[in-house]
Amino acid sequence: MTTKTIYVFTKESFPHWLSLADRHLEVANKFISASPGLAAFHIHQAAERYLKAYLIGREIIFDNRITNITKLIAMCQAIDAEFPKFTDIAIAKTLNRWETDYQYPPDEIDDPALPTSDEFLAAAVICKSLREAAIGANYL
Repeated sequence: MTTKTIYVFTKESFPHWLSLADRHLEVANKFISASPGLAAFHIHQAAERYLKAYLIGREIIFDNRITNITKLIAMCQAIDAEFPKFTDIAIAKTLNRWETDYQYPPDEIDDPALPTSDEFLAAAVICKSLREAAIGANYL
């Protein structure tokens, strides 16, 4: 029988999570032209870290192994009615796809399509909203 280990992050770790998310977003922005797949992976990582920073700011215990953006958004929305409502949940699903599509070598049969500039821009806008929400949660 396997047991789950849940790491409890304190509010003191919030700046680290925010900084890590900011660095992932910076890398994504630098590589969007030269390596869109790498940029897509890093923007997923940024969104994931911003969401986890939000949960840490609210002092919520969560399973750090969750990387699914839609699940993390749902967790945040469940504890805060003011959490940003994303009308285009499709971009969150796209972010989930980018994590796996660009983290591992592509399957020869199923080479993933590169992100479009519109998809990347929508993901960057979501990251900005998530960052603002995370900062706000840390000051509650």
